[in-house]
Amino acid sequence: MCRNRGTSIPELCPVGSYRSVIESNICSLCPKGTFAFERGNKDYLECQECPPGRICELEGLRNITDTAPCSDGLVCFSGTGARRSILCPEGYYCPEQTTGESMYANQCEGGFFCRQGTGLSTKTRDNCPQTYYCPPGSGVYNYVLDYKDYSNWRNDAPTRCPRGSGYDNADTKKFLL
Repeated sequence: MCRNRGTSIPELCPVGSYRSVIESNICSLCPKGTFAFERGNKDYLECQECPPGRICELEGLRNITDTAPCSDGLVCFSGTGARRSILCPEGYYCPEQTTGESMYANQCEGGFFCRQGTGLSTKTRDNCPQTYYCPPGSGVYNYVLDYKDYSNWRNDAPTRCPRGSGYDNADTKKFLL
């Protein structure tokens, strides 16, 4: 780059930046979703794409260690910047650093349902409703919090247990015959 007029000896762009011959005489920071660990990059295309499972939220990142791991409950694809992550799909849980290829690797455990955005730390947060059976991979649509309204359960909805095969009251645990 040539910082000042009349510069006779140009400088290499620092790590985390590039200089496009077409755009300007000064270096620009590598965009969000990328990083550059070498000096003297000639174009933004020489900035490395953020790897899957990591988030490159800031411009001008210099190393993979400057990136953040994808948060618990999120899925991060390659080139993920601050807005390129998505919530884990319902019926599954996504631990930290989940990639697009591994987002369906962890089904919700039987006896629980997993909302969209469920992570490893919250995978057993939502118990299957009393007298219902939730097979592995159960999810719920629209974050059903009122168990009296089962109209929002998706195709992988819990199955109603036959009358007489469970407890009639969660407080008394009286077994129905």
